[in-house]
Amino acid sequence: MKQVVSREWIEKCWTTGRRAEEKEFPAKPLAGLVVSATGLSFKERAAVEKLCVKLGASFMATLTRGASHLIAGAPNGPKYDFAVRNHIRVLRPKWLYACEAKGSFVDESEFEINEPNLHQEISALFLDSCYVFLAEVTPIEERYLLRKLRAGGATRSPRLTEQTSHVVVGAQFNPSEEALERYREVAKYGTRFVMSQWLESCLSAKMNVPVDGFEVELVRHEKTQDSGKRQRRPTHVMDDMVPTSDIFRGLRIGVQHEEDAALVVRGGGKVIRYDSDSLAFDGVPTHVVLDHGSQKLAAQGTCVSRKWLSSCLMVNSLLPVDSNRLYSPITSKLPIAKMDQMNITVSGFYMKTPDGFPLRGSLAALIRLLGAKFSERMARKSTTQLICESASGDKYARARDWGIPCLSVDWLYSCADHGQIVETLPFIVRTETSG
Repeated sequence: MKQVVSREWIEKCWTTGRRAEEKEFPAKPLAGLVVSATGLSFKERAAVEKLCVKLGASFMATLTRGASHLIAGAPNGPKYDFAVRNHIRVLRPKWLYACEAKGSFVDESEFEINEPNLHQEISALFLDSCYVFLAEVTPIEERYLLRKLRAGGATRSPRLTEQTSHVVVGAQFNPSEEALERYREVAKYGTRFVMSQWLESCLSAKMNVPVDGFEVELVRHEKTQDSGKRQRRPTHVMDDMVPTSDIFRGLRIGVQHEEDAALVVRGGGKVIRYDSDSLAFDGVPTHVVLDHGSQKLAAQGTCVSRKWLSSCLMVNSLLPVDSNRLYSPITSKLPIAKMDQMNITVSGFYMKTPDGFPLRGSLAALIRLLGAKFSERMARKSTTQLICESASGDKYARARDWGIPCLSVDWLYSCADHGQIVETLPFIVRTETSG
């Protein structure tokens, strides 16, 4: 008869170099599961929490997408709605006691709590993977669009970041030059700028429809005094711009794009033009702004990205180029071959980068730049790698149980540096006891 053991048995064998006694490491029935509860009395809730720990599961007071099961007293309430919307199993407390009595995992099907009408309603939330920012909308448009977002299950983004999936613009969308710079920056990381008609089309088709035909052009228009018609602003607008900061004072920064030149001027620096093919400069630069994927490095000056320029202006300070991987241009060809087959999730990395944003957001942007798909939620069937800050946490435990490689962030950086998907073995994150 085969002995069922916990993963600690494998780690013990690995560290000691010999086969450990199986009976010392019996597998707990619910090891690796993450459980929360709702609709229970204080006494029932305490009993459920104690039983979860006894059976090897992790118990969380606040329900998040990282949970695997919700123990509920009734099919109602915010936690219940959240669980159904995010495909978390909702079970009666009797399931836990059945697992305890049997001493092993019991099939959940006969303990499920279902409410057909709610399930039917939640299944229609076809935009639940969308993180949407509303740009330059009137109060009336905002109320209208929020109803549309809720109807499709989308999440409203309170501010524009690299993790925003869509930006829905108002009917009178005509951003300032400063706003355009920010919009163009996030657009490089895969954020799509669309008209409100895209939302209406999604609701009509009851699906997340392609954005083709709904995207807006990121340019500024000005009305003429005679006709009132919109005209595109001239390409070169540097002559009438004035510095708003002096953080780039004394720096000579090589640029090839007008939006980069605008950032340099705002920071009080000197703009030096260069040809993208030959990298020939009009003068001697201290810094050179290069696009990600340019596959070239300038022989003169420190190579930086547009994100470095915008981040310096954001915090009004000259930031170290090596303080964020995206401050330096990725010189490999992008996207990386076969990276589009990867679906990568991140665990941890909430520490803030010098520009005030969590490192997690920069990693999401880097993953998209390399050509992979970034997902906040880890899924057993679709997630291909988990980038871990440490060998701990619910995601890490579930990834190991599911056989998903748990890698350090250096794997992403190495892929970016080499321009290809590198071997994962040197980057596997392990606990201290597992070597």
